[in-house]
Amino acid sequence: MSGGEPSSIKRIVLCAAASLHTYVPDFYAYGDEMINFIYFFKRFLELARAVLPLMLFYVFVCCLVCVYFESDIHTAAFVIFGGSAIFFVSAAAGAFGDMLKLRVRNSDTEIIGGHFGGFSRKARLFSSGFSSLKANRPDDALEDFKEIENMELSDGERAVLSFYTGGCYRMMGYPTNAANYYSKAVEYGLDSDLAYVLAARCCVSNGCFSEAMELYGKLLERNPMFEYIYTDMGMCCLKSSDPDKALEYFERSAKEGKNYSFALGGCSLAYLMKKDIDKSREYFSKALVNNLSDINGFRKYYCSVAEAAGCFDLIDEHMKKAAEEAPSPDNEENNF
Repeated sequence: MSGGEPSSIKRIVLCAAASLHTYVPDFYAYGDEMINFIYFFKRFLELARAVLPLMLFYVFVCCLVCVYFESDIHTAAFVIFGGSAIFFVSAAAGAFGDMLKLRVRNSDTEIIGGHFGGFSRKARLFSSGFSSLKANRPDDALEDFKEIENMELSDGERAVLSFYTGGCYRMMGYPTNAANYYSKAVEYGLDSDLAYVLAARCCVSNGCFSEAMELYGKLLERNPMFEYIYTDMGMCCLKSSDPDKALEYFERSAKEGKNYSFALGGCSLAYLMKKDIDKSREYFSKALVNNLSDINGFRKYYCSVAEAAGCFDLIDEHMKKAAEEAPSPDNEENNF
């Protein structure tokens, strides 16, 4: 074998490597479709296993009926195999529906993922509770979620269940319970920024400012680009009567273009708490120019801050009157 030319085996290996390099991009191009197919096939097997006892019972009853009425073999085969096919088609349809839901990305599908699928009791209870929660019936949802809590669950299922149980308590106005369940969701491994921010907001509502800042710090570590991180931290400092620190976070948010109009409104509130009325008016005007989303809510909150800071008599009469006439905001979470 000459040293200048590669051996036949080496040539084959080099050709195979070149071919693999050529086709790898195509494999990745179809990677999503492959993942969808694998998910569909897995869900089909799960659902088929769930309906199998019913199908076997159906076949047993059909056999008894055919024997009793002495049906011919063709009729019996049609009834048995046709009915059995319907069970498998229903499993396939369910798997296809689950796959479509997985592909429609929103915060809920990303949080739930592949958990609580199929026809099991816990899956049905979770579906019922989730529907109740989305229909603003947290009491009914909590009843279903509490029943699931006593069942045997994986860590992933407990994480999802804890997140939505926290949502029930938050909607019902129990921030302490909500914060506990959101924290449990994180402990069980829920990979979601939303769990951190909602847990922190509930801590703020409950007056646990240091716990809230600790959660915001963890969120900042995992996702520095989170849109509301600095305005949330600013509101936490504002409510803990630390306007200097709040101003620092609001200014940083505005500088980085995150939640911009809200950050300007936050600066206005921080300066108001510092009793710098001119600066407060300046930033309020900037927030209005940049389309502050809830002006009525801001005016009401502005007046409450002014009253708490002891400078209510220094703000404009127009602001006071507008705040009195404005309806109360639904919440103050990045919406004043």
